[in-house]
Amino acid sequence: MTSQLYKIFKVQLKHTFKYGGHVWLAIDSSNGELLGVSEWGAPGTNPGFFSQAPELPAYLGIFRSRMLDAAITDKNADKHRPLVPHWYLKAIGTTERARGRGAGSALIRHRLADADATGTPAYLESSSETNMSYYEKFGFVERSRIPSRGTVETIGMWRPAQR
Repeated sequence: MTSQLYKIFKVQLKHTFKYGGHVWLAIDSSNGELLGVSEWGAPGTNPGFFSQAPELPAYLGIFRSRMLDAAITDKNADKHRPLVPHWYLKAIGTTERARGRGAGSALIRHRLADADATGTPAYLESSSETNMSYYEKFGFVERSRIPSRGTVETIGMWRPAQR
């Protein structure tokens, strides 16, 4: 992982935990190897862009001259997020060795099972058209296109509560 990506996730995770979010790990039970990670914002806790003000110095150090682009992109995403309480898939990733082994799917299914048990919907933003069909397997549907500044457009995807 690049040092910039590490720094972004470190700041983002502190913010997620501060507002009751969860991080789930997929671990290979045979050898303890980390296979993947998912980060979820908790229902009813969409703190928004300005709640990250205490982390501004860290973000400035990471984004430098692209800080304005990052701030505008984040603000645009905030405008598109549903107002009803929902689980928000902030990030998901698997290690290179774990790709295609079902670790990412297991991470998503695990959180969605809990969401379904409580009748809670879920939301995510896909940074790739290609990934949309992957998320559709779990019941997510396109909700909106989110303009981004200095990076790719993202796609807001919604999954209604399942019972």
